[in-house]
Amino acid sequence: MKSTKHSIWLSLIFTGVLGICLLAVAVCGPWLLALIGTRFSLGYMPFLRIVLTAYYLCLPFALLAVFVLFALLLRILRGEVFVKANIISISILSWCCIVAAVITFAAAFFYIPFSLMTAAAVFIALILRVIKNVFDTAVSLKAENDLTI
Repeated sequence: MKSTKHSIWLSLIFTGVLGICLLAVAVCGPWLLALIGTRFSLGYMPFLRIVLTAYYLCLPFALLAVFVLFALLLRILRGEVFVKANIISISILSWCCIVAAVITFAAAFFYIPFSLMTAAAVFIALILRVIKNVFDTAVSLKAENDLTI
């Protein structure tokens, strides 16, 4: 149990760091891409604008996912595992992935490497939907067992 708590704390730290990195890239994104373009002699490439546009469109959903994941981890840390709030959180996470997949799918028409991100987002959304269904079944079973004397 002690290693589980350590793992959850580590996940909370990584989730917080991810949120900070998302915001840092949002602030420094145009400067970073210009630096990368000049550093690797790419000059001004059209894909730089596409990358930034896709990033800024995905950013609100990524930040929402970070916030929801943080809340989910806190509930698990408190021992609230099979509760309805966790099902809602996992569902929100999967929808954030689906929205990101739609955005990166559209961006892939202009810059092909986004198709890899689309595939990853769809795959993660699918896994999250399966986990949500498992949690939903577990919550139903728990509620049924709680009513049994």
